[in-house]
Amino acid sequence: MNEYPGQPLDMKLFQKTFLVCAMIPTILFMMTFVLWFMLEDPVEPGATVPLLQIVIFAAMAIAVVVFAPRVRAKLLRASGPVNMKNGVRLEGDLAAQQRISMAAIVGMGLAELPLLLGFVLGFLSMSWTLYIPFAALSVAGWAYMYPRPAQIRQWYEHQMASAPMPGTTN
Repeated sequence: MNEYPGQPLDMKLFQKTFLVCAMIPTILFMMTFVLWFMLEDPVEPGATVPLLQIVIFAAMAIAVVVFAPRVRAKLLRASGPVNMKNGVRLEGDLAAQQRISMAAIVGMGLAELPLLLGFVLGFLSMSWTLYIPFAALSVAGWAYMYPRPAQIRQWYEHQMASAPMPGTTN
C-alpha cells in the first residue's frame, strides 16, 4: 500500500463541505414546521393511505439509507485529476477536495430522501404517525453519513497516494 508522502491535511480545505453537510439536516425543522402548520387546523381530514403505498415508501427509504454509504464509497474510488463540466481540469489538492466534497454532500443528500417520503405520507394522511418514523430514519442516516475529520483524512490520503480504497466505516 502506498503511503501519502505529502504534508499533513489542512482541514480548512473542507470547511465549506462540513458547513454544507451540517446545513442539509436543517430541512428536518422546515418540513416539520410546514407539516405542523398544516396539521394544526386541517381544513379537510386526511385520507387513508393504502398499506401498499406505505410499504413501497418504507422500502425505498430503507434502501436509500442502506445504499448511501456504498454510493459514497463508489464516488471516492476514483483518484487523480477531475475534469469539470466547464472544461477546467483539477489536479492535486483541488481534485481531492472536489471529489471528497461531492461524495460527502451526495451521501448526506441521499439520507434526506426518507424525510421527504415521510412528509408526503404525513401530508396525505394528515397525521404525524407516518412522518415520524421516516424522519427518524433520515436523522439516523445523517448521523452515519456526516463526514468525520478522520474519514476526510483517510479519503484524502487515498486520493493523493492512489492507495487502495479504505473502508467506509464511521
